[in-house]
Order: sequence, then C-alpha cells, then structure tokens
Amino acid sequence: MQELERLLRPRRPVPVYLIGAIVLLMGVSIWLATRLYDNHQAVLALEIQVQAHRAKQLKPTVTKPSNASLATQQQWQALAAERSFAWQTVFGAIEGAAKADVELLEFVPDKRNGKIVLRGEARDRKALLDYVTLLAAQPGLVQVHLVREQVVMRERLETVEFEVRSTLKTR
Repeated sequence: MQELERLLRPRRPVPVYLIGAIVLLMGVSIWLATRLYDNHQAVLALEIQVQAHRAKQLKPTVTKPSNASLATQQQWQALAAERSFAWQTVFGAIEGAAKADVELLEFVPDKRNGKIVLRGEARDRKALLDYVTLLAAQPGLVQVHLVREQVVMRERLETVEFEVRSTLKTR
C-alpha cells in the first residue's frame, strides 16, 4: 500500500531555477550557432575576394606560336582560299567567251580578293574587243577591263597581246 501511495502522490514541481538554466543554455547555444554561421559566411566571402585578387594579379601566359605552326596555319589558310574560290564560275565564264581568234596564254586568279587576270593574244584589235565584250556579258564576272593591249610582230604575223582584269560576282 505504501508503494501505491508513493505512486499516486503528485510529483514535486521542477524547480524554477532549473527551468531558467535550461532556457538560458538554449538561448546561449542558439546565439552561438548564429554567430558561428555568420562567421562562416564572412570567411567564405573573404575567400572569394582573395581568389578574385589572385586571379587579377596572375598575368596570363602568352605563348608565341612556333614558326612551324605559323607555316602550317598559312598553308591551311591558302588551302581554304583555294577551296572556296569560285572555280566553276571562272572557268564557265572563260569557256563561254572563248573564240577561235583569241588565244588565252595566262590565267592568274587572286583568290583573296576574288579577281582574275587574263593574258593572251588576239588576231586583231576587233577580235580582242569582241572577246572583252563577251567576257563582260558573262554572268559570273563584273568590272571586266582591258588593261593593256600591244601590237606585236612575230615572224611576219601581227597579233595583239592583251591583259584583261575582272572581278568575280559575289552571290
């Protein structure tokens, strides 16, 4: 029975100073946790700033390409210019203006500027002018100009040497 009384008796209240101490400890621990979090964030921000300053101070190393790589690069550029040149347009225009009275001796393409130079001989001045007129009428050529003409005597045969320059039509 005594045992039953002891179990049925109300418990003693927890002392107020103990509850106050627990609340105080919880408050201090929360305050310390927020301070620690704030300090951690400040350290992260400072690390980012330090990395930014170091990146500014480090000068990028510029490597000078070797002569071999420069030569290779120039070869690739020349090949690209060769491939992108409008060969079909040029040859189509030259074949479209071909005449029996005109002999084309030299063809010099300027691949970078999209121009061509044609040198040859014509039987006479009229045949040359007809040839230049036919070249100017070709759809792939613009600005066809007779740059030079000269009458030449070869073994009692009189011909006209000429040079014609033209620009390729851009698409």
